[in-house]
Amino acid sequence: MIRESLLREVEKIELEDLEKQLDTIRDKLKGKIDPYEPANIIDDERKERQSTGIYVIDASVYAPLVATCGRDLVRAMRRLEFAVLDLTVYEVCNAFWREYRKLHKIIEGEAIQACIISKTLTRYTKLYRVIDLNIGEAMKIAVESNIAIYDSSYIALAHRLGATLSSEDQDI
Repeated sequence: MIRESLLREVEKIELEDLEKQLDTIRDKLKGKIDPYEPANIIDDERKERQSTGIYVIDASVYAPLVATCGRDLVRAMRRLEFAVLDLTVYEVCNAFWREYRKLHKIIEGEAIQACIISKTLTRYTKLYRVIDLNIGEAMKIAVESNIAIYDSSYIALAHRLGATLSSEDQDI
C-alpha cells in the first residue's frame, strides 16, 4: 500500500517535471521552428477513414508536437492512443540535431533537451520495435510506393494495428 502510494507520487512528480520541460522547450523554440496545427491533421485523417482510434505518428508529426504543444501534449497523449516506432525517437532527435547543427535555428542545449523529452514522452505511447514488424510487408510497401523502408515501416505498423497514420511526409 505504501509502496503503491510512493510510486504514484513519484509518477506525479515526474509528470509535473515533464510538463514543465515541455512548456520550457515550447517557449524556447517558439518562432524558431515552423509550427503547424497537429490537431487539425489528426482530425482530417480521422474523417478520411475509420480506424481503431489509435494514431500511428511518424517523426514529421512527433517533432513539431514536442516543439509546439507544451504540457498540452502530455494531456493529449493520455487521452488519445498514440503508437510510435522506436525509430521515431531517432528520427526526431535527428531533426532537432539538424535544427541545431545544420540550420542554426536552435542552440545545442535546446536540441538535447528536446531529444530527451521526445524519448521520455514515449511512456505515454504504445512503443513498437521495428524488428517486430513484418519486414517483408514493409519492404513490399517501400518497393511498390517507391519510398524509404523507414517510411514504409510506419505504414506497415498502421496496417498491423488498423490505425490511422498521421504524417506530414509527402511520400507517405
